[in-house]
Amino acid sequence: MFVRSCRPRSAQSFRRWQRTRARWPQQAIPRLSKRPIWRKATTAAAAMSTLGLGAAGFTAECAGFTAHCTSLQSEQAAPVYRIVLTGGPCGGKSTVLSVAAKRLEELGFQVFQAPEVSTLFCGAGCAYPFKASAEHRLNWESVKMKTQLGLEDSLMELAESSGLPTVILLDRSLPDSQAYAAPVDFETILDRNDWSLNTMMKRYDLVIHMVTTAIGAEDFYSLENDARTETPEEAREIDDKIRAAWLAHPKVIRIDNKSDFEDKTQRVMAKIFEAVGLQTPQAHRLLFHLPDGPPPAAAMAALENVEFNITTTFLHDDVTDEGLRDRVVVRRARLGGSGGTPQYVLAECVALPSPVESEPRRVVLEKGITGRQYGDLLTQQDASWKTVVKTRVVFLHGRRCYRLDMFKDGPTLLSIECNQGTDEESVTLPEAFAGLRRELVEDENAFSLRHLAMRDNTPNKGEKRSSQEFSVHF
Repeated sequence: MFVRSCRPRSAQSFRRWQRTRARWPQQAIPRLSKRPIWRKATTAAAAMSTLGLGAAGFTAECAGFTAHCTSLQSEQAAPVYRIVLTGGPCGGKSTVLSVAAKRLEELGFQVFQAPEVSTLFCGAGCAYPFKASAEHRLNWESVKMKTQLGLEDSLMELAESSGLPTVILLDRSLPDSQAYAAPVDFETILDRNDWSLNTMMKRYDLVIHMVTTAIGAEDFYSLENDARTETPEEAREIDDKIRAAWLAHPKVIRIDNKSDFEDKTQRVMAKIFEAVGLQTPQAHRLLFHLPDGPPPAAAMAALENVEFNITTTFLHDDVTDEGLRDRVVVRRARLGGSGGTPQYVLAECVALPSPVESEPRRVVLEKGITGRQYGDLLTQQDASWKTVVKTRVVFLHGRRCYRLDMFKDGPTLLSIECNQGTDEESVTLPEAFAGLRRELVEDENAFSLRHLAMRDNTPNKGEKRSSQEFSVHF
């Protein structure tokens, strides 16, 4: 609304106000667009008479004012980033999407994850109709793209209306359809829907191409995803086509398989952090045990932090062609006013060939699941292991990321991200931790989730396993 002392009373004062409105405080702008422009003018005709303007002039002035207010409000809006993870089959997208969502949420972002629409269709019983007519296959691809477009737009609308800084993570997107359709068919889809490929490209802030393991890491290639039917040769061909499909995008990052999967994940995370304006995550950490427990709640309240409740449940081992596969399900709920919906993750520890070691290396693969899937998997809980419950507080200090994990009926641990070779003495802690004893953890096996979940009668299934599997980073 207009403050009375600022209300124009003549056409001349209105034009003078027009020249100075850009200097008004920004916090006043939202108020300006919600009330009638003139309190004393009961009709448009009266307003025009007061200002000495004709109908066309009055309409133009109001339109200019509305556009100006809209532009100023958009400048104040919280940022929303749309990031696409793409690439050929079995490139590691599902695991990286889960890891990225977890890390970004810990640093204060609201995170939306858009699943791959082809996988959704497959789960709904309408997988790609390989044996159908050419027209039906074309229509299937068109409907898939419409679904993708609607899903992305819905998430964007919710992100903008929330007023929170948001990252939308997409498991593939619209231009990927070029890799699965003949060029003439893809052009037909664009024409039928009045779409432009250039307009599509402008929708995304960053595109990360995770190269299929069929190129450079053939031993890792598998067909575990229900929607994945391609042979390694077909996967390589699709990967090349997807790479070509995104050539027109100004910011495509290709992540190959020159190193192990953990390093591949770290390289992806570095690019995502860079795109949203965060410091590149550091690959190493120092882990401390705090025998005195956490700092007082009042002291922690002085730190700007994000708090989570995390529950980890061990499931019965899954029998696969490669042998036993350890599994856990994780529920992560953000605490506080903007907590949002809990995230659910299925994590599996698998033995994969190592490019630098003679023995297979055990790594953790993660993928997001729905709340219903989480409930179904809980029926497979292995009762010989305890459910691990903890509260995690994440905060930044001195350009480092700190994670304080307070386990229910268990220890308190402090994890600090740092560069390789960083020593204990060079790390400073906030004042909240002053006077608390801290003990550097040399052997992380002693505080792995597997160790913390052991009961007195738990079979000793983990004595030779890596400390990295199911670590406190969950």
